[in-house]
Amino acid sequence: MNVEVREAPEPGAVRRRRFRWGLKEVSGALGDLGTFLPHIIGA
Repeated sequence: MNVEVREAPEPGAVRRRRFRWGLKEVSGALGDLGTFLPHIIGA
């Protein structure tokens, strides 16, 4: 039986971005801002 053993990468060597901006995320954020902005300026 052969068991492959891989060494664990050092902490910080492999860094994954927690959050990635996508087109849906940007358009949703702008839509939320457009909905909320009139409440701030009192229009």
